[in-house]
Order: sequence, then C-alpha cells, then structure tokens
Amino acid sequence: WNKPAKAVALASSLRGKTQAVLYSVADAESLEFAELKSKLKLQFGESEFAQDYYHQFINRKQRFGEDFSTLGADLERLSRLAYPECSHEVRDKIACSQYVATLSEGFIKRTIQLKGIILLKAAIERAKTIKTINGNSFKQGDNNRSDNLAEKGTGEIEC
Repeated sequence: WNKPAKAVALASSLRGKTQAVLYSVADAESLEFAELKSKLKLQFGESEFAQDYYHQFINRKQRFGEDFSTLGADLERLSRLAYPECSHEVRDKIACSQYVATLSEGFIKRTIQLKGIILLKAAIERAKTIKTINGNSFKQGDNNRSDNLAEKGTGEIEC
C-alpha cells in the first residue's frame, strides 16, 4: 500500500462521528494518511476516553444484588482505563479506595475502613468473609429464636 491509497481507504471506511473529521478538513482530497491518522487520534485517542473512564470509575456504585467480586473486577478494569499512566500498585490502591466507598452495606464498608485495607483483592476477600460471617450469625440466631418459641409453645419472646 502506498500512502495515498492508505489515506483513501481510511477515509472511505469512516462512519458516524469519525466521518465528521473529514468535514473539518478544507481539502479532504489532498489529505495525507499521517495527517488523517493524527486528526483521528487527536479527537478519538485514548486521552479523550481516559476522562470518560475516570467519570465512570468515580461514579460507579454497587448495584442491587451485585456480588463483591463483580464490583471489584469492574473497578479494577475502570482504574486501568482511567489511570493508564499509573503503576499497577498505585491503581490497585485507588481501586481499593473506590471499592470501599462504593459498597452499599454500611457495616462491611466501615469494617474494611477500620481495618485499613489498601489492596483491592484483600478488600474483596474481607467483604466476602464479613458477609458470610454475618449471614451465618443471622441464620443461627433465627434458628435459636425459633427453637425457643417452639419450646415455649407461644409466640412471645421471653427476656
């Protein structure tokens, strides 16, 4: 492929918003491949998307019924896209902080905050553990209460 052929092929394949780049050029026929590529990169490059990913990242909340692992995986993905210039360690700490902030269950959120966990994987595991312990405690408590009611033969709870 020579450069003019590449420019024509690229220009003819543009659709929708990307095609608008051609309308902004005074002489689209003399547009070179490198210039067209540069204009597309400027308008649709990763730096433009990074801001969108950042907004998705900071506005992400735990959805009703969403498990801890799914939320964590999505925040990890968004942190990679929102902070491409940061090291893995820094992104992990940022993602962990956002993860804790987005948790919908207040007790789990406060427990993780008090523990001072700064790694995403550790926060996810701790959230799962707390939920399991709480779930088992409540189930066990419900069983004890129903046993007590059955023994008494009444619907009243004795203090």
